Amino acid sequence: MRRSLIWIGIAALWIAFVGLVWLLSQHGDARIVDFRTYYDAAWRLRDGEALYTGVNGVFYVYPPLLAQIFMPLVGAFSLEALWNGWIVVNIGLLIGTVALLSRRIKSPVMLWLIVPLFMPIVEAFYVGQVTIILLALLAGAWMAAEDDSPVLAGALLALAAWIKVFPALLIVYFIWKRDWRVVRGALVAGIGLAVVQVLISGIEPMISMMSTLFSLNQSGQAWTVVRNASVFGFTAQLFEAHAQVTPLLVSPALFWISRAVMTLGLLGGCFYLVRRSDDFDAQFSLVLLTSMLISPTLFPASMPPLLLVFFLLLRRRRSARFVLMACVVLSLYWLYAGGYQGEPPMSGLVLSFGFYALIATWGVHALLLHQQVQVRTEKVFSVEIKG
Repeated sequence: MRRSLIWIGIAALWIAFVGLVWLLSQHGDARIVDFRTYYDAAWRLRDGEALYTGVNGVFYVYPPLLAQIFMPLVGAFSLEALWNGWIVVNIGLLIGTVALLSRRIKSPVMLWLIVPLFMPIVEAFYVGQVTIILLALLAGAWMAAEDDSPVLAGALLALAAWIKVFPALLIVYFIWKRDWRVVRGALVAGIGLAVVQVLISGIEPMISMMSTLFSLNQSGQAWTVVRNASVFGFTAQLFEAHAQVTPLLVSPALFWISRAVMTLGLLGGCFYLVRRSDDFDAQFSLVLLTSMLISPTLFPASMPPLLLVFFLLLRRRRSARFVLMACVVLSLYWLYAGGYQGEPPMSGLVLSFGFYALIATWGVHALLLHQQVQVRTEKVFSVEIKG
């Protein structure tokens, strides 16, 4: 009886969540803003115009593939019709992804609970970000790898990387692990998608993409640094001048040095732990989290793939409390950063509490992998003594 009541409560929560998403998608000045970027980019490609005008111009900062997918749709449907279809498809993908993941965990209640309570995902719906689709692709890649379908896993990772670049680090992870079947799938799909993009729009958008992504990596969309929980956002809040933030010290040199040190530290620590362990769940999750942290932009609307990170932690039942706490903190971060107007300017150390939650999550992964390495070392040592 108690279990039935829990599931009834979760069902009611999801109904309220879907209702909130739909209501917000129909009202508000900021709704549809990211989706409109994809829509306008598709029209530019159809009209033969330049896809990229720089980070400080039209804010399309993705590979051409996403805009190309929209090309046949923008000529057939209005913006509002496509927007409503986008919301419906994303709701379906989210529910389907959670349903598939829940079959791979002993107690799925917490998973079904945290998703509608994770407020950054509401923003992803509200502005029309592509990150819910990325969550589905990355979860599919993980499930395919676990089910010994490595070529499919690689293909899904390649598709995710061609939509938004940061998942490419997961392909590097499989190269590091010498899992050549996944790498082969990623290479075949990745090269195939690259050829398709060139055939559709020519080589110029691909060339422009590189300079645009380089500019994004340099600037990180600095005007929205208040809402950026990446390494870039954290170090920019501490060491760059900004009208809404009180830095510790304005120093471009310290900004670049601290960003480089933290990025290299996260990458080095990540791959060191990956090399020393054989826990696939924790490895995959840590690499995904690292790729998000070192990307130049990690706004709340970019955070839905973190739900896969939280799911992989939930498979260890001891981590459930931490996952719930991290979801609460990041939801408060979404609320605070979204409502903060910069008057008076706030200390960068305070504004960065979303980053602290992510670093703590990274540390939990590191601890899990380190403990596994210790256990394995002790077993080997014990066997050697007995031998």
